[in-house]
Amino acid sequence: MLPEVQHIVGIDIDDEHIAWCRRHLDGDFDATPAQPPTQLTSATFDVVYAGSVFTHLDEGPQRDWLREVHRVLTPGGLFIVSTHSPSLVWARPDLSQDQHARLSSDGFLFAPGHNGFNEDSAFHSREYLMTFWGSQFGLCRYESFGLNRFQDLHVWCKW
Repeated sequence: MLPEVQHIVGIDIDDEHIAWCRRHLDGDFDATPAQPPTQLTSATFDVVYAGSVFTHLDEGPQRDWLREVHRVLTPGGLFIVSTHSPSLVWARPDLSQDQHARLSSDGFLFAPGHNGFNEDSAFHSREYLMTFWGSQFGLCRYESFGLNRFQDLHVWCKW
């Protein structure tokens, strides 16, 4: 049996998303700057969920947000997140051979889109995630195409 949810807090950089959440969901929802830190208190949350967020961020902002997630999670807290696997490059037919080679060699690629955040794409190999994300979190579960049979879904635990 799952524990009862005590309180939901949501943040997003998009004011329209926050307004929708306030109208339709119980909890506290606030807009946040695109770069951390947030105003959230350290070691406060048992679970942080980031669906289709890290799939649109370059490596530097990802590292900043990973540190912020780590900061706000309680010890043993869970980080549930989705990423794009390298096999999803078909969704970006505009990628160059150099970009494909970089993804293959580095395990990570950020490809800016032409019309803003939702068209930016970040791809992560599982090996890349284990090396860089695994320095702050332990991997509890990894499901290829686990989010809507498209994005990889994983659960990390704060060390």
